[in-house]
Amino acid sequence: MRAFLVVVAALYLAGCQVPSAPGPLGSNGPATGVRAGLKTPVVIAVDATDERLVYWPMNARGSSSPAYLSGGLHLYATAMAANGNVVTIASYKPPELLSYDVTTRKKSIIVDPYGAPVDVAIGKTATLYALDEKNVGVFPPGSSSYKLSCRYIHIGSAIAVDNEGDVFVDGYGPGNSSGVVEYAAGSSTCVKLKLKKQSGYRVGLGVDPKTDDLIVEDWVGCAGGSEGRITVYARPYGPKVVARNYLHGNCLGGFRLDATSTNLLVLDGYSGARGDREVKACGLRWIDQRSYPQTKGRSMYTNGCAAAVTTIPNTLPN
Repeated sequence: MRAFLVVVAALYLAGCQVPSAPGPLGSNGPATGVRAGLKTPVVIAVDATDERLVYWPMNARGSSSPAYLSGGLHLYATAMAANGNVVTIASYKPPELLSYDVTTRKKSIIVDPYGAPVDVAIGKTATLYALDEKNVGVFPPGSSSYKLSCRYIHIGSAIAVDNEGDVFVDGYGPGNSSGVVEYAAGSSTCVKLKLKKQSGYRVGLGVDPKTDDLIVEDWVGCAGGSEGRITVYARPYGPKVVARNYLHGNCLGGFRLDATSTNLLVLDGYSGARGDREVKACGLRWIDQRSYPQTKGRSMYTNGCAAAVTTIPNTLPN
């Protein structure tokens, strides 16, 4: 599996350079404008074709008219989270966390010394958590960073943090075993959670800020229909399931909740993967909006090539 990941990453880096000049947004049509004022709520994504931030007005019908929110960011985005008007993007190459204020357009960068981030979460104290292949980089505001490591996780897939500051990582372990581990707040020791067995790929992890429920996303294949599901657990995060519902997607990526915790935004239509991460050759890709936790209904945000998604407004943890 590791050899496959290296080959795929090399193919991307060799053939998919970030363009320096503006171009069309995705493969299905141009953006509607550079930026004509941001009226919230909005769905925000990093567009994989040129690594720009784009957005759609968020509503029950979805939208096929994205607009640019930034210029090219010159990174390889794998995930994104938001705190107020600032979105933080996990970049696999270069290995960094890039924060961008969508109102002032101010950028700041944290170089990740622990590895190449594949996911990012933001705690209620604004601490950034960057999941690398084997480590979690912890970046408290105004303090020195440090890392968390776990013998149960050899390839990290997704990360989340709850209201109490407990950190959760989903991924693959020795002998291709897998599962969610928890670092209690302030602890560097990981503990395997006794959750329901997952199927196939581990792609998403999150916490509902309203209830503190843990949300685990997995999927088996790309055939559509019942592919992809979320399983929701209440504290203390044992085998008892609060909800388990299918997402009916087609090769799913990670998800984010909106500020109301009633809408789930899921990356859909992936064309390839580095582990659980997207290769940038964008065929058909969109963002699904479904009710949470029921996963009913389906509106879509299209005409982009989304590599990461979040919403503004939002609620921490994100």
